[in-house]
Amino acid sequence: MLDHTGPVVAAERNAARIFHADHLFFVTNGTSTSNKIVWQSTVAPGDVVVVDRNCHKSILHAITIIGAIPVFLMPTRNHYGIIGPIPLSEFSWENIERKIAANPFAETGARPRILTITQSTYDGVLYNVETIKEMLDGRIDRLHFDEAWLPHAPFHDFYRNYHAIGEDRALCAESMIFST
Repeated sequence: MLDHTGPVVAAERNAARIFHADHLFFVTNGTSTSNKIVWQSTVAPGDVVVVDRNCHKSILHAITIIGAIPVFLMPTRNHYGIIGPIPLSEFSWENIERKIAANPFAETGARPRILTITQSTYDGVLYNVETIKEMLDGRIDRLHFDEAWLPHAPFHDFYRNYHAIGEDRALCAESMIFST
């Protein structure tokens, strides 16, 4: 599985065709390792990163291992303390710029290297990927959607705009999209 040749690469190419992805790689150890691979191949020490505050621990591990500077998008909570969705306003570029400016570890005007969103959350919260792409394409280098709980989404119209990669999905003009 660690050598992308022979039958493995043939299967990866077939899976990429099925999921309508430009490239697809099989990874052992699940989405946690996939998340770390995306991060360790695209984020450097000192890079500003934007993540949802309710992200998976593999993202927190990646931040720590790499030495990235996190800026968190804050989800809502109800009166029971149950975590809800991230408000749309948290995704606005102006809000993200304010959060970067307020972070004592971030350089003034730093451009975020990656945005990682948990899609869907453990509670079933989904975000409209097309809206996020519209708002942040070209402003953040990579848009990464941790879709560990959503691999079925590309195969049903109900989830049309709620997954990162699939048939008839518009590409970003500048940002690279990752789905794990």
